Amino acid sequence: KFQFDGEKITNVAEVAGLKQAFQTLGATRTNFCGLTSVKSNIGHLKSAAGIAALLEDGIGDTIRVSLTEPPEDELPVAKKIVHKYHSFPQKTYSSPCTLPTSYMQRENSGFNGAVIAIPCEQLPDNYQWHETDINTISGQWLQNLPKEKNQGIILKIQDNTLLAPCRKVLESLQEAKHHIPVILSRDFGRLEAEDVYVTAGQDFGYFLLDGYGDGIMASSEVLSDQELGTILLDVLQASRMRFSKAEFIACPSCGRTQFNIQKALEEVKNATAHMKGLTIGVMGCIVNGPGEMADADYGYVGAGNGKVALFKGREMVENNIPEDEAVKKLVELIENDQALTKA
Repeated sequence: KFQFDGEKITNVAEVAGLKQAFQTLGATRTNFCGLTSVKSNIGHLKSAAGIAALLEDGIGDTIRVSLTEPPEDELPVAKKIVHKYHSFPQKTYSSPCTLPTSYMQRENSGFNGAVIAIPCEQLPDNYQWHETDINTISGQWLQNLPKEKNQGIILKIQDNTLLAPCRKVLESLQEAKHHIPVILSRDFGRLEAEDVYVTAGQDFGYFLLDGYGDGIMASSEVLSDQELGTILLDVLQASRMRFSKAEFIACPSCGRTQFNIQKALEEVKNATAHMKGLTIGVMGCIVNGPGEMADADYGYVGAGNGKVALFKGREMVENNIPEDEAVKKLVELIENDQALTKA
């Protein structure tokens, strides 16, 4: 069995390393891929990105999505993730990742490491852009590109297409030290927002988690540019390519949780989402919570019946706070630390 902690999607090297490990095991093994993430469309997006990164390479026969929301809300998300792969009866294993134990964003020639999101940002107009798609891009197509500077690729991703062969072509760009920017593009047609979150997580996340993609571009018949832009920024944050707001870690809760963790998570998010660059954990119990949110800057952790403990990093700074006071105390803790930092 293999279980993937959704909140450790930050460690992209683990995804690549695990891919290599399972490719070594071969196609005769039955693998279980599970992912735990926060409530809401962000959680659905992370689930899709983390699990699809393995399914696209033929790894996994069964999946589990675990969210900080009612269990009956988890199955529809899992069904959306696996739907694409029902039409691919035979597993296709790609070659091991180029960097199986480390993560590195592929270099390009002009974006200074910034990953852009379109339509909320503009496609650079000082480039000559060449459109291609998953079915036509090849090593020969790349060889035929003009050799002048400021050339760029817009890679269009279509419905129900295996992505692994295309990644192999992008790997060849890196191996050849061909620093040309690649924009990943997807038309979501008439998909509603909640379905776009899952599909974008699958299709964009697969490349971004391996460091491929200098921008992502989307279009839709039913969503506004503002709605699409929000989704794309969430995709970049989920894949750790670019942060635009606070990041949250949460558990799905268990019998040890003695407070309303779903309500607490929403309150914490509403009070701190604007704190860009911070990672905040909301955990159900003091038993597993501190370990599961070990990489968080701050933590809100259940400490008993209606009581909460606050953490700064791995250190508990206050305990047995009444639940109805805990969010305010958390905000005060963060704001006091930020004031000291600025002083």
